[in-house]
Amino acid sequence: MKTSKSLLRTGVLVLSAFFLAVFQVSLSSILVDSPAYAQPFATLPPNTATLNPAGVVGTPVVPTPIPTIGPGQSFTEGQEELLPELLRPDLLDSDYGYSEILGKPGLFLVWSTDEYGTKRYFVLQDGNDYLNGIINAVDRVRTDALEMKKELPWWKAIGGTLVGLALGAVGIVCGLGAVASLAATPISAPVTGLLAACAGGAFTMSAGAFGMAVDGAGRIFGHFEISDEARKEIRGAFLQIPYSEQP
Repeated sequence: MKTSKSLLRTGVLVLSAFFLAVFQVSLSSILVDSPAYAQPFATLPPNTATLNPAGVVGTPVVPTPIPTIGPGQSFTEGQEELLPELLRPDLLDSDYGYSEILGKPGLFLVWSTDEYGTKRYFVLQDGNDYLNGIINAVDRVRTDALEMKKELPWWKAIGGTLVGLALGAVGIVCGLGAVASLAATPISAPVTGLLAACAGGAFTMSAGAFGMAVDGAGRIFGHFEISDEARKEIRGAFLQIPYSEQP
């Protein structure tokens, strides 16, 4: 009997252990398949909102002020972005000049490069004595430059020199031929005369070509003198403008 009871007890314990194991495995499977269990632990995002304590005000962005254009206003090299719009902005590439300000009738911008190579700018009103002097000086140079384009002094100077050299060489060759003809025995008068005429004509035309070259060079140097004189006048005016009273 005891043996039967022992076997029965042992069987009950084994069955209990078996069902307990099956229950744990089933429970684990159910939890793993659950969507809530499959998701990781939720992490709250950090609060990135900027705290603005009472009384603390951020620094506002102040726009760059646009200067009011008026007579007597000046600019220096490096401030070209502040220059007013011009009717002839293409003229700013020159060392000195003037142009009417766009949208500002009666106002002109004048500029000049000093002896140190620094360019300066002034705003002047129509009728100002210094403005009139600068306009006259600049216009003299511009007018003379336009006349030079018609006269072509560069071509005269270069072309005249080359032609003069070539004709001079021809004259020398003809002259040597004439001398050789005179030294020959018997002397050929027709050949000698022809060579002598060739030499004389070549030298005459060579002199004319060199004269044209000299005229062209003189015209070029004359323009340089006009430009240099205008430059000095404008620089002198720029020295006086800051101390002048604008109308």
